[in-house]
Amino acid sequence: MKVEQNKVVSLQYVMKNEEGEVLQDNYGYMPEMYLHGHGNILAGLEYVLEGMQVDQEMEVVIPAEEAFGPKELSLIFEVPHEDLEDPSSVNEGEYVQLFDGTEARVIEKMKIIEGLVPVVETEK
Repeated sequence: MKVEQNKVVSLQYVMKNEEGEVLQDNYGYMPEMYLHGHGNILAGLEYVLEGMQVDQEMEVVIPAEEAFGPKELSLIFEVPHEDLEDPSSVNEGEYVQLFDGTEARVIEKMKIIEGLVPVVETEK
């Protein structure tokens, strides 16, 4: 059987960043199941899975635009260090809670004269 429109597909995966760090995987858990051809997974991944056979393995590089869409610059902003409980404990890649209760991921930590300012990105 091959992967095609309207087929239920299950897959095991490892998602890594450009540096090879594992961001997410489902090994040790049940395979991810989805209905193929209906936009239920990353568009770029669905495209490359089309036509694959059962038990076939593949390594895929998906550009960000085909995975999560284009970067929305309006979701990226600076947070003054005084708005954080402990600015020195904030690290790039971690999530912080903002004053309004929103969670945001720190994408860059900049040094400024008064202290540290993390640049954060909120989820879409």
